[in-house]
Amino acid sequence: MQAPHDLIRRQRQDYETGRLRIGQAVKTGKQDRNGRDITRPVVLKTFRFTSASRSAIEAAAIAYGGEVRPWDNRGHAEYEVVTEAPRLLVTIPPGRNAITIWHEMWSGGGCVRRCDSLRESKSGAPCMCPSAGDTDDEQAIEAAFKRRAEMAAMKPPQACSLKVRMSFILPDLPDVGVWRLDSGSFRAASGILGKVRLMEMCRDQGVYLPAAVWVDHRVEVHNGQTSRFPVIAVELLATLREIATGQLGQGGWGAQLPPAPGETRLAITTGAAVPPPRDERPATAARNDRPPTAQQVADAAAKAVHRGQIRDLKKISDEHRIGEDMICPPDSEIFEELDSYLHARFEELPEPAAVAS
Repeated sequence: MQAPHDLIRRQRQDYETGRLRIGQAVKTGKQDRNGRDITRPVVLKTFRFTSASRSAIEAAAIAYGGEVRPWDNRGHAEYEVVTEAPRLLVTIPPGRNAITIWHEMWSGGGCVRRCDSLRESKSGAPCMCPSAGDTDDEQAIEAAFKRRAEMAAMKPPQACSLKVRMSFILPDLPDVGVWRLDSGSFRAASGILGKVRLMEMCRDQGVYLPAAVWVDHRVEVHNGQTSRFPVIAVELLATLREIATGQLGQGGWGAQLPPAPGETRLAITTGAAVPPPRDERPATAARNDRPPTAQQVADAAAKAVHRGQIRDLKKISDEHRIGEDMICPPDSEIFEELDSYLHARFEELPEPAAVAS
Protein backbone atom coordinates (compact mmCIF):
# COMPACT_ATOMS: atom_id res chain seq x y z
CA MET A 1 0.00 0.00 0.00
CA GLN A 2 1.25 3.45 -0.90
CA ALA A 3 1.97 5.92 1.87
CA PRO A 4 -0.26 9.04 1.91
CA HIS A 5 2.57 11.33 0.82
CA ASP A 6 3.25 9.02 -2.17
CA LEU A 7 -0.41 9.29 -3.20
CA ILE A 8 -0.24 13.09 -2.98
CA ARG A 9 2.89 13.07 -5.09
CA ARG A 10 1.25 10.88 -7.75
CA GLN A 11 -1.78 13.19 -7.79
CA ARG A 12 0.44 16.21 -8.34
CA GLN A 13 2.33 14.50 -11.14
CA ASP A 14 -0.67 13.03 -12.94
CA TYR A 15 -3.31 15.74 -12.57
CA GLU A 16 -3.04 18.74 -14.87
CA THR A 17 -4.95 21.79 -13.68
CA GLY A 18 -4.24 23.83 -16.79
CA ARG A 19 -1.69 25.27 -19.17
CA LEU A 20 0.71 28.21 -19.07
CA ARG A 21 1.12 29.92 -22.43
CA ILE A 22 3.21 32.81 -23.75
CA GLY A 23 1.15 33.59 -26.84
CA GLN A 24 -2.36 33.79 -28.22
CA ALA A 25 -4.14 33.99 -31.55
CA VAL A 26 -5.57 37.35 -32.62
CA LYS A 27 -7.96 38.08 -35.47
CA THR A 28 -6.51 39.62 -38.63
CA GLY A 29 -9.81 41.10 -39.77
CA LYS A 30 -9.92 38.67 -42.72
CA GLN A 31 -11.95 35.53 -43.31
CA ASP A 32 -11.34 32.35 -45.27
CA ARG A 33 -13.57 31.00 -48.02
CA ASN A 34 -15.77 29.34 -45.40
CA GLY A 35 -16.36 32.62 -43.54
CA ARG A 36 -14.15 31.70 -40.59
CA ASP A 37 -11.92 34.33 -39.01
CA ILE A 38 -8.25 34.16 -39.98
CA THR A 39 -5.96 34.58 -36.98
CA ARG A 40 -2.25 35.02 -36.42
CA PRO A 41 -0.14 34.13 -33.38
CA VAL A 42 1.35 36.88 -31.22
CA VAL A 43 3.84 36.62 -28.38
CA LEU A 44 2.75 38.04 -25.02
CA LYS A 45 4.90 39.88 -22.50
CA THR A 46 3.14 38.11 -19.63
CA PHE A 47 1.84 34.61 -18.94
CA ARG A 48 -1.55 33.43 -20.14
CA PHE A 49 -3.35 30.77 -18.10
CA THR A 50 -5.89 28.41 -19.69
CA SER A 51 -7.96 25.66 -18.07
CA ALA A 52 -11.26 23.84 -18.24
CA SER A 53 -11.74 24.89 -14.60
CA ARG A 54 -13.22 28.36 -14.24
CA SER A 55 -12.35 28.44 -10.54
CA ALA A 56 -8.69 27.73 -11.34
CA ILE A 57 -8.57 30.62 -13.82
CA GLU A 58 -10.37 32.92 -11.38
CA ALA A 59 -7.76 32.08 -8.74
CA ALA A 60 -4.97 32.85 -11.22
CA ALA A 61 -6.61 36.19 -12.06
CA ILE A 62 -6.79 37.11 -8.38
CA ALA A 63 -3.14 36.16 -7.81
CA TYR A 64 -1.62 37.59 -10.98
CA GLY A 65 -4.16 40.07 -12.38
CA GLY A 66 -6.12 39.97 -15.61
CA GLU A 67 -9.68 39.38 -16.77
CA VAL A 68 -11.27 35.90 -16.91
CA ARG A 69 -12.75 35.08 -20.31
CA PRO A 70 -14.29 32.04 -22.00
CA TRP A 71 -11.97 30.35 -24.50
CA ASP A 72 -12.72 27.90 -27.31
CA ASN A 73 -9.92 25.36 -27.29
CA ARG A 74 -10.57 23.64 -30.62
CA GLY A 75 -14.18 22.97 -29.78
CA HIS A 76 -13.65 22.45 -26.05
CA ALA A 77 -15.11 25.11 -23.77
CA GLU A 78 -12.38 26.43 -21.47
CA TYR A 79 -11.39 29.66 -19.73
CA GLU A 80 -8.37 31.94 -20.00
CA VAL A 81 -6.74 34.93 -18.38
CA VAL A 82 -3.87 37.01 -19.72
CA THR A 83 -2.15 37.91 -16.46
CA GLU A 84 0.05 40.85 -15.53
CA ALA A 85 2.87 38.50 -14.47
CA PRO A 86 6.02 38.38 -16.64
CA ARG A 87 7.70 36.09 -14.07
CA LEU A 88 6.30 33.25 -11.98
CA LEU A 89 7.65 31.64 -8.81
CA VAL A 90 6.99 27.91 -9.07
CA THR A 91 7.95 24.53 -7.69
CA ILE A 92 9.13 21.69 -9.93
CA PRO A 93 7.69 18.41 -8.58
CA PRO A 94 9.82 15.24 -8.40
CA GLY A 95 9.24 12.69 -11.13
CA ARG A 96 10.53 11.86 -14.59
CA ASN A 97 7.72 13.71 -16.33
CA ALA A 98 8.18 17.07 -14.59
CA ILE A 99 10.32 18.28 -17.49
CA THR A 100 10.64 16.25 -20.70
CA ILE A 101 12.42 16.98 -23.99
CA TRP A 102 11.54 14.92 -27.07
CA HIS A 103 11.46 15.14 -30.84
CA GLU A 104 7.96 14.12 -31.96
CA MET A 105 5.94 13.69 -35.15
CA TRP A 106 2.16 13.89 -34.88
CA SER A 107 -0.67 13.02 -37.24
CA GLY A 108 -4.44 13.01 -36.93
CA GLY A 109 -4.18 9.67 -35.16
CA GLY A 110 -1.74 10.89 -32.50
CA CYS A 111 1.99 10.70 -31.95
CA VAL A 112 3.66 8.71 -34.75
CA ARG A 113 7.32 9.06 -33.70
CA ARG A 114 9.09 10.11 -30.51
CA CYS A 115 12.87 10.16 -30.29
CA ASP A 116 15.76 11.62 -28.31
CA SER A 117 17.90 12.40 -31.40
CA LEU A 118 19.50 8.95 -31.11
CA ARG A 119 16.72 6.37 -30.87
CA GLU A 120 13.03 6.32 -31.76
CA SER A 121 11.24 5.14 -28.60
CA LYS A 122 8.11 3.64 -30.20
CA SER A 123 9.91 1.26 -32.56
CA GLY A 124 13.30 1.04 -30.86
CA ALA A 125 14.95 1.88 -34.17
CA PRO A 126 17.64 4.54 -34.62
CA CYS A 127 16.46 8.14 -35.00
CA MET A 128 15.21 8.81 -38.54
CA CYS A 129 15.64 12.62 -38.41
CA PRO A 130 18.79 14.69 -39.18
CA SER A 131 21.13 14.56 -36.20
CA ALA A 132 24.63 15.69 -35.29
CA GLY A 133 27.33 13.06 -35.59
CA ASP A 134 29.26 14.59 -32.70
CA THR A 135 27.06 15.10 -29.63
CA ASP A 136 29.64 17.55 -28.20
CA ASP A 137 29.67 19.79 -31.29
CA GLU A 138 27.21 22.58 -30.49
CA GLN A 139 27.32 24.03 -34.02
CA ALA A 140 26.58 20.64 -35.55
CA ILE A 141 23.75 20.10 -33.08
CA GLU A 142 22.17 23.48 -33.90
CA ALA A 143 22.58 22.89 -37.66
CA ALA A 144 20.86 19.52 -37.34
CA PHE A 145 18.08 21.11 -35.29
CA LYS A 146 17.48 23.79 -37.94
CA ARG A 147 17.39 21.21 -40.72
CA ARG A 148 15.00 19.07 -38.68
CA ALA A 149 12.78 22.10 -38.07
CA GLU A 150 12.67 22.85 -41.81
CA MET A 151 11.66 19.27 -42.59
CA ALA A 152 9.12 19.25 -39.74
CA ALA A 153 7.45 22.35 -41.25
CA MET A 154 6.80 20.56 -44.54
CA LYS A 155 3.31 19.30 -45.36
CA PRO A 156 3.17 16.48 -44.55
CA PRO A 157 6.04 16.68 -42.00
CA GLN A 158 9.23 14.89 -42.98
CA ALA A 159 10.87 15.06 -39.54
CA CYS A 160 10.02 15.42 -35.88
CA SER A 161 9.49 18.73 -34.07
CA LEU A 162 11.08 19.58 -30.74
CA LYS A 163 8.69 19.34 -27.80
CA VAL A 164 9.73 20.64 -24.37
CA ARG A 165 7.09 20.07 -21.69
CA MET A 166 7.48 21.55 -18.23
CA SER A 167 5.07 20.90 -15.36
CA PHE A 168 5.05 23.38 -12.49
CA ILE A 169 3.19 23.71 -9.22
CA LEU A 170 2.07 27.23 -8.37
CA PRO A 171 2.10 27.09 -4.55
CA ASP A 172 -0.04 30.19 -4.11
CA LEU A 173 -2.93 28.81 -6.19
CA PRO A 174 -5.48 26.26 -4.93
CA ASP A 175 -5.73 22.63 -6.14
CA VAL A 176 -3.07 19.88 -6.19
CA GLY A 177 -2.46 19.70 -9.94
CA VAL A 178 0.32 21.02 -12.14
CA TRP A 179 0.32 23.74 -14.77
CA ARG A 180 2.03 22.65 -17.98
CA LEU A 181 4.14 24.93 -20.17
CA ASP A 182 5.15 23.71 -23.64
CA SER A 183 7.89 25.07 -25.88
CA GLY A 184 9.44 24.16 -29.22
CA SER A 185 12.56 26.26 -28.68
CA PHE A 186 15.99 24.72 -29.15
CA ARG A 187 17.44 27.44 -26.90
CA ALA A 188 14.94 26.69 -24.14
CA ALA A 189 15.86 23.02 -24.33
CA SER A 190 19.60 23.85 -24.21
CA GLY A 191 19.14 25.99 -21.11
CA ILE A 192 17.19 23.27 -19.34
CA LEU A 193 19.59 20.47 -20.26
CA GLY A 194 22.31 22.25 -18.32
CA LYS A 195 20.22 21.88 -15.16
CA VAL A 196 18.99 18.33 -15.66
CA ARG A 197 21.51 16.84 -13.22
CA LEU A 198 20.26 19.03 -10.37
CA MET A 199 16.68 18.14 -11.24
CA GLU A 200 17.58 14.44 -11.24
CA MET A 201 19.16 14.80 -7.79
CA CYS A 202 15.95 16.37 -6.47
CA ARG A 203 13.87 13.67 -8.13
CA ASP A 204 15.97 10.93 -6.55
CA GLN A 205 15.59 12.62 -3.14
CA GLY A 206 11.84 12.99 -3.67
CA VAL A 207 11.91 16.74 -3.04
CA TYR A 208 10.31 19.68 -4.78
CA LEU A 209 12.61 22.21 -6.43
CA PRO A 210 11.82 25.94 -6.08
CA ALA A 211 12.30 27.88 -9.31
CA ALA A 212 11.40 31.00 -11.26
CA VAL A 213 10.18 30.95 -14.85
CA TRP A 214 9.86 33.83 -17.28
CA VAL A 215 9.94 34.70 -20.98
CA ASP A 216 13.29 35.99 -22.19
CA HIS A 217 12.72 38.10 -25.33
CA ARG A 218 15.90 37.78 -27.37
CA VAL A 219 17.24 39.44 -30.51
CA GLU A 220 19.80 37.99 -32.91
CA VAL A 221 21.39 39.57 -35.98
CA HIS A 222 22.69 37.11 -38.60
CA ASN A 223 23.77 38.05 -42.12
CA GLY A 224 22.17 41.45 -41.72
CA GLN A 225 18.80 39.96 -40.70
CA THR A 226 17.36 40.71 -37.26
CA SER A 227 15.39 37.94 -35.57
CA ARG A 228 13.27 38.39 -32.48
CA PHE A 229 12.12 35.37 -30.55
CA PRO A 230 10.95 34.39 -27.06
CA VAL A 231 12.77 31.79 -24.96
CA ILE A 232 11.38 30.17 -21.82
CA ALA A 233 13.91 30.64 -19.03
CA VAL A 234 13.93 28.49 -15.88
CA GLU A 235 16.03 29.60 -12.91
CA LEU A 236 16.55 27.19 -10.02
CA LEU A 237 16.32 28.99 -6.67
CA ALA A 238 17.94 26.29 -4.55
CA THR A 239 21.73 26.17 -4.34
CA LEU A 240 23.86 23.22 -5.39
CA ARG A 241 24.95 22.77 -1.76
CA GLU A 242 21.35 22.61 -0.53
CA ILE A 243 20.53 19.93 -3.09
CA ALA A 244 23.73 17.86 -2.94
CA THR A 245 23.86 17.70 0.87
CA GLY A 246 20.17 16.89 1.23
CA GLN A 247 19.47 20.14 3.11
CA LEU A 248 16.62 20.97 0.75
CA GLY A 249 14.77 17.79 1.67
CA GLN A 250 15.63 18.04 5.35
CA GLY A 251 14.23 21.55 5.48
CA GLY A 252 10.70 20.25 4.91
CA TRP A 253 8.08 21.45 2.46
CA GLY A 254 8.56 25.06 3.46
CA ALA A 255 12.16 25.01 2.23
CA GLN A 256 11.06 23.42 -1.06
CA LEU A 257 8.74 26.29 -1.95
CA PRO A 258 9.67 29.55 -3.66
CA PRO A 259 9.19 32.71 -1.60
CA ALA A 260 5.65 33.98 -1.24
CA PRO A 261 4.80 37.20 -3.10
CA GLY A 262 6.69 40.09 -1.49
CA GLU A 263 8.97 37.85 0.57
CA THR A 264 12.47 36.45 0.22
CA ARG A 265 13.30 32.76 0.26
CA LEU A 266 13.91 31.16 3.66
CA ALA A 267 17.52 30.38 4.49
CA ILE A 268 17.52 26.62 5.13
CA THR A 269 20.43 26.72 7.58
CA THR A 270 18.79 29.26 9.87
CA GLY A 271 15.10 28.93 9.10
CA ALA A 272 14.83 32.71 9.04
CA ALA A 273 14.16 35.01 6.13
CA VAL A 274 16.76 37.58 5.20
CA PRO A 275 15.00 40.96 5.32
CA PRO A 276 15.15 42.94 2.08
CA PRO A 277 17.04 46.26 2.16
CA ARG A 278 15.00 49.36 2.83
CA ASP A 279 14.43 51.49 -0.25
CA GLU A 280 12.05 54.40 -0.42
CA ARG A 281 12.24 54.91 -4.17
CA PRO A 282 8.74 54.68 -5.69
CA ALA A 283 9.88 53.30 -9.05
CA THR A 284 12.48 50.54 -9.09
CA ALA A 285 12.98 47.13 -10.59
CA ALA A 286 11.18 44.17 -9.00
CA ARG A 287 13.01 43.25 -5.78
CA ASN A 288 13.67 39.71 -4.63
CA ASP A 289 16.70 37.62 -3.84
CA ARG A 290 17.67 37.26 -7.49
CA PRO A 291 19.43 39.79 -9.77
CA PRO A 292 17.01 41.95 -11.78
CA THR A 293 16.49 41.33 -15.48
CA ALA A 294 16.80 44.06 -18.10
CA GLN A 295 13.07 43.86 -18.75
CA GLN A 296 12.27 44.40 -15.06
CA VAL A 297 14.45 47.52 -15.02
CA ALA A 298 12.76 48.78 -18.20
CA ASP A 299 9.29 48.18 -16.73
CA ALA A 300 10.30 50.17 -13.65
CA ALA A 301 11.66 52.98 -15.84
CA ALA A 302 8.31 53.19 -17.63
CA LYS A 303 6.69 54.06 -14.28
CA ALA A 304 9.30 56.63 -13.25
CA VAL A 305 8.16 60.24 -12.73
CA HIS A 306 11.51 62.07 -12.52
CA ARG A 307 15.15 61.77 -13.59
CA GLY A 308 16.39 60.75 -10.15
CA GLN A 309 14.61 57.43 -10.47
CA ILE A 310 16.16 56.84 -13.88
CA ARG A 311 19.62 57.56 -12.43
CA ASP A 312 18.97 54.90 -9.77
CA LEU A 313 17.87 52.41 -12.41
CA LYS A 314 20.96 53.19 -14.51
CA LYS A 315 23.11 52.32 -11.49
CA ILE A 316 21.29 48.98 -11.22
CA SER A 317 21.84 48.41 -14.93
CA ASP A 318 25.56 49.15 -14.64
CA GLU A 319 25.96 47.09 -11.46
CA HIS A 320 24.49 43.96 -13.07
CA ARG A 321 25.92 44.66 -16.54
CA ILE A 322 22.58 44.38 -18.31
CA GLY A 323 22.65 47.70 -20.19
CA GLU A 324 23.23 46.00 -23.56
CA ASP A 325 20.46 43.44 -23.02
CA MET A 326 17.45 43.78 -25.30
CA ILE A 327 14.10 44.81 -23.84
CA CYS A 328 10.65 45.54 -25.20
CA PRO A 329 9.29 48.83 -23.78
CA PRO A 330 5.69 48.79 -22.50
CA ASP A 331 3.10 49.47 -25.21
CA SER A 332 5.69 48.84 -27.92
CA GLU A 333 6.51 46.01 -30.30
CA ILE A 334 10.07 47.21 -31.00
CA PHE A 335 13.05 45.80 -29.12
CA GLU A 336 15.99 47.99 -28.10
CA GLU A 337 18.89 48.01 -25.68
CA LEU A 338 18.10 48.80 -22.05
CA ASP A 339 20.61 51.68 -21.88
CA SER A 340 19.06 53.29 -24.95
CA TYR A 341 15.61 53.11 -23.38
CA LEU A 342 16.84 54.54 -20.07
CA HIS A 343 18.46 57.44 -21.92
CA ALA A 344 15.23 58.18 -23.77
CA ARG A 345 13.22 58.09 -20.54
CA PHE A 346 15.76 60.38 -18.86
CA GLU A 347 15.32 62.97 -21.62
CA GLU A 348 11.52 62.79 -21.28
CA LEU A 349 11.34 63.36 -17.53
CA PRO A 350 11.90 66.44 -15.31
CA GLU A 351 14.33 66.72 -12.42
CA PRO A 352 13.03 65.70 -8.95
CA ALA A 353 12.86 69.32 -7.80
CA ALA A 354 10.49 70.20 -10.62
CA VAL A 355 8.18 67.35 -9.66
CA ALA A 356 8.22 68.37 -5.98
CA SER A 357 7.30 71.96 -6.77
